Amino acid sequence: AIMTRINQQLEQWIRDKPAQWLWLHNRWPD
Repeated sequence: AIMTRINQQLEQWIRDKPAQWLWLHNRWPD
């Protein structure tokens, strides 16, 4: 499934750039 691949890619990206992920995540309203 495509979503599984996207999720795996996201997890890898988040592990590589946690600070960048947090910055991006914090921009979104709760």
